[in-house]
Amino acid sequence: MPAITHPREAPFWVPKTFHLTFDDGTSNSGPEVDHTFPSGTENRATLQVTDNGGLSAFLTSTNLLGDGGTYIGSSTHLTNTLKVNGTLHVAGNFSCDYNGSVAGNIVVSGTVTLTSNCAVGGSIYAGGTVTLSSTPKVAGSIISVGNISTQSTAKIGHDVYTAGTFSSIDGQTTAQLQASGALGGSAYPGSTVPSVSVSLPAPTTLTDYRSGQALTWTQFMNQTARANNAPTWSQGLTANPGCTMSSLGASVNGSSVSISGDTEVDATGSGCAAVNLQTMTVKLSGDLTIYANGFSTINGSSFVSADGATHRVSIVTKGNRNCGTAGNVSFSTNTTSTGSHLSVDAAGTLTVNGVVDLNGKVTAGCFVGSGSGIIGVH
Repeated sequence: MPAITHPREAPFWVPKTFHLTFDDGTSNSGPEVDHTFPSGTENRATLQVTDNGGLSAFLTSTNLLGDGGTYIGSSTHLTNTLKVNGTLHVAGNFSCDYNGSVAGNIVVSGTVTLTSNCAVGGSIYAGGTVTLSSTPKVAGSIISVGNISTQSTAKIGHDVYTAGTFSSIDGQTTAQLQASGALGGSAYPGSTVPSVSVSLPAPTTLTDYRSGQALTWTQFMNQTARANNAPTWSQGLTANPGCTMSSLGASVNGSSVSISGDTEVDATGSGCAAVNLQTMTVKLSGDLTIYANGFSTINGSSFVSADGATHRVSIVTKGNRNCGTAGNVSFSTNTTSTGSHLSVDAAGTLTVNGVVDLNGKVTAGCFVGSGSGIIGVH
């Protein structure tokens, strides 16, 4: 991200202090700083350089480390106690209320609206206006192309930079906001702020994941039904096992499915608009990729390590990024992962209901969520 400057910047200045802020919530000062980011996460570093006169310039790295982060291709709303770990990228507007939270930075191409007790553990980079009302908290800075307005009951940990205006909803001055702790840094209206855009990764194909010959959905169902000693009359043993894997005798005759090594399942030719896991426990001794037209869990399902090692579960849906009816992924409450990283690459809409733990990288055309889910690497 280009440097951010404010209008009082002198034509020539000598740097006095260097301060680096990292996405993981830590910071350090000095012209040379060593820092190690947590494994498996995505991070940026923001450098603040200040001269003898107190003028500052900012530079945020564009390098992405690891494979973390959450990318949503449309306007997104967090509510209840939904939490996003790491950095959240939104190609649209972002809003948050109640006890929704983002542990890292927010990068939004449109507007940002925070209310109730919404919390942001990092900084906000917005292509539009930013509004804070009621009692939200932003631990870092706010850098916005549009106007920034805040209520005196909100908290901003560091500076605000805007190409427009900075104002208090309830009429307080900047000095009053600073004195009360509502603004932890300084305000720089009329700054030169770079534009913000968010681009989602290109749609994923099975060949991006495949390490060997993929099982069809029928083969996957048949294999699991045989392992669970399904009765001979079980549909799970036939060439048309249905779109839902469940513990019923007519399906796979048990609530467990074992993954003995790295496994890819290609369900796109199954004839199913979506394949489903209904109250299943997936025991992992290898990585699992399910590539489908659509995917859902019903009444919750769990992904657990069977050998003590950490494994990756990737749910990938076919199609271009969209907010339509194709390529959707839906997780019901009590969908969890233990000893595994559950990642989602949804061509369509990702829906999270209730208590859901998605602790891997998440990319989706759209997002709909409620409850107390955790989304993103943690």
